[in-house]
Amino acid sequence: MRRSVAIGFLCAAAAAGLAGTGLAAHSEPQHADRFDTHLVTAYESCTPSGNATMGSGLLAGVAACSPAVPRDPSCRIGTGGYARVILTVPPSLRDIVVKTKIYKLEGGGCAEAQVLELVADLEVTADDCAGGADCTTVKLVDFPLMECMVSASGECEQTYHSVLEYHQQARGSSATEVADPRNTGITVQQIKLRRKGQTEPLALGGLLLAPRRR
Repeated sequence: MRRSVAIGFLCAAAAAGLAGTGLAAHSEPQHADRFDTHLVTAYESCTPSGNATMGSGLLAGVAACSPAVPRDPSCRIGTGGYARVILTVPPSLRDIVVKTKIYKLEGGGCAEAQVLELVADLEVTADDCAGGADCTTVKLVDFPLMECMVSASGECEQTYHSVLEYHQQARGSSATEVADPRNTGITVQQIKLRRKGQTEPLALGGLLLAPRRR
């Protein structure tokens, strides 16, 4: 039930144009219709044991754990691989378009025809809540965004192209487009890529500090 309500909010994602008009009970920027992130390998979190620290630079002396342990050791983005996720709000303001580019997947867990899913941790704040009040949802953990299927070449080929399409066709949701989008802000707190049916991600939204390959 909670997710069916949330998808209604998500379909109204770009109503930021109402901000500042006096109609919105909470404040949002005028435009925020694109979320763009790369994915990096997900590793187990560290409980410091004094066995390692970062060596130099900005993070010098920060406690660390060694060795680094992948959260999904059987499926990974290989060296020289690439993973990028772009979420955009189309002109209709009533859905979220998902575009991915993921290639050079390696490991037995990423064999051909393996289905991967993209999920996100979200919170949604909107004006069209019960009684006409503004409200913020509980944190939506692992909210499904899309699926893709690993090809023979190690690319993940996207199956659905919007959040609403995915929920309707793949998850049997009865959610529909919102007829009158309101001032709705969605905080994307984490993007995760994982094998379908698994809880541990193989990659998370992030940055990579590395020399450029020539």
